[in-house]
Amino acid sequence: IPIDHSGVRSEVVFRVAHKHADIKVYWHLDGKYLGFTRGQNEMSLAPQTGKHLLTLMDENGEQLFCRFWVK
Repeated sequence: IPIDHSGVRSEVVFRVAHKHADIKVYWHLDGKYLGFTRGQNEMSLAPQTGKHLLTLMDENGEQLFCRFWVK
C-alpha cells in the first residue's frame, strides 16, 4: 500500500467483478461489515499492518475470500 510524501499510508482500491451487474455485494474485512456495492463493485480501504481476510458475499449468499497481508 503506497505511503504518501508525509509518511501516511494511502488507501488501496479493491475491485470484484460479478456476472450480474445489478446484484449487491457485501464487504467484510476481518469479520467487520464495511458496506455494500452494486454495479461498480469497488471499495477503498486502508488496512493496518498485518494479516487480513476480505470476505465478499452477494445477496444470494455466494462468497469469495481473499487473504492478504500488509507490511
